[in-house]
Amino acid sequence: MDLTERVRTFRSRRREGLSWILSAKSELRGVIAMNNRLTMVLTGQLLARPHNLLAAVTTEAEALEALQQYQPNLLMCENRLESGCAIKLCRAAKDLIPEIRIFAILNEKASDSNWAQLSSMADLAIAAEDVGDPEFPLVRAFIELARGRTYWSPSLRNETPAKQLSREQNSGLSPREKQLLGLLSQGLTDREIACQMGLAYNTARSYVRDLRRKLNKPSRTALSAWFWNQTEKRP
Repeated sequence: MDLTERVRTFRSRRREGLSWILSAKSELRGVIAMNNRLTMVLTGQLLARPHNLLAAVTTEAEALEALQQYQPNLLMCENRLESGCAIKLCRAAKDLIPEIRIFAILNEKASDSNWAQLSSMADLAIAAEDVGDPEFPLVRAFIELARGRTYWSPSLRNETPAKQLSREQNSGLSPREKQLLGLLSQGLTDREIACQMGLAYNTARSYVRDLRRKLNKPSRTALSAWFWNQTEKRP
């Protein structure tokens, strides 16, 4: 298969991704935990500035130590580590730094139970099998990261387990709750959501908190990821 043109296009998209990252309002400060060294190098380069990469490690224990030491706002984690468990690492990261964004890279198809856990914690996720996709998932994910949005690569967009999907679709969301989730998924703050919906600031905050409990999501970003998964990512 001749991939010459795709490689050339990737270079152009990489520059676009770097431009988004460099112009982002909140500076990325990341810890990378991966078993695949090549993927680690590629993703590390896309962090743009050398000081944005705080640590690049291969084990759960090393990653936890780096999280505690540096308090980053980004964790890039492969589903298979040299040692330890990626799911436990992501959960620990959220407990330690609630506002942290998690970027998961899957080098093999996750089981339903693993995907259910990863999807509730990750803000962005790409599958290694999608690397050659015309959408350029790795670069696209970094662009969406710089925009403060969520992203799943093509082959992951229908991976939410049936039981989880059924439970969440039957959660009885009202039109107002769906409207709020739509605004939340666009990256709006509670104050901006309150303005858009004509609510008091404290009321908007309360709605977001209640939705997290109702849908069993640990964070605002997990709520946004779930909503995006149910709408934009499904045919």
